[in-house]
Amino acid sequence: GTATINHTYLTANNFTATATYGSDATFAGSSGTKAMTVIKSVTTTTVAVNPSPASVGQLATVTATIAPTPAVSTPVAGTVTFAFGDGTTAVVNVGANNTATTTHAFVTGGNLTVGGIFTGDSNFQGSTGLAALHVTPGASTTALTVTPNPGSVSQSIGFTATVSAPAGTPTGPVLFDFGDGTNVVGTLTAGSPSTVTVHHPYPAKGAFTVTASYAGDVNFNASNSAPVQEVIGGTTTTVSSAPNPSLVGQSVAVTATVAAPAGTPTGNV
Repeated sequence: GTATINHTYLTANNFTATATYGSDATFAGSSGTKAMTVIKSVTTTTVAVNPSPASVGQLATVTATIAPTPAVSTPVAGTVTFAFGDGTTAVVNVGANNTATTTHAFVTGGNLTVGGIFTGDSNFQGSTGLAALHVTPGASTTALTVTPNPGSVSQSIGFTATVSAPAGTPTGPVLFDFGDGTNVVGTLTAGSPSTVTVHHPYPAKGAFTVTASYAGDVNFNASNSAPVQEVIGGTTTTVSSAPNPSLVGQSVAVTATVAAPAGTPTGNV
């Protein structure tokens, strides 16, 4: 006679199955054994990125889900190596619900492939999942500083544009408009943030509205600075008197002092 029972092994290992017959009125009892080998189950790894598409510098959540075949209640252990497609990686432990999750700010734009490589563990074979991701250019911010301000006629004035982003390195050209009908293009020096400095002398006095406009690149959108007013040839006049206090009928010397950032003002007061 035969007796059959189904059993699901929850771990991979070598086992010995034992069957013991307890006897009946006619036959004596007996037992038998069978060596059993349970190998690692195959897995499928699925990778998801949220949000998708993402922007350069935006913090995205990347999740790898490990699904054994056949499905089993034994939890998956081990690690997942994430390759973000922008030259950076991260290693994360598999946790609850057979998932590994991390966050990442992408530093380059374009069409990327994000990979999740499950290394396997004592019960499950490794597997790899891929997700296609489009990363759009990120936001940039441009700030403008001018020095000296105020300045003097024909003095070399320095103009510095600072272009920053949440992540990554802005590159490319910046257009400086000096407010006197002239402009010049400078190229950013890559950094965190990226900067460029140019110089310009004004041939005449006046107040000039200066702006810096970043053109953007493959990874970052364009941005404009707030306008800065540069005053050329401005003066400061201070008045003093002596003696002070004075007496009725006393001669009082009243002095006006006219100062400029550079040079000596002349003319009448």
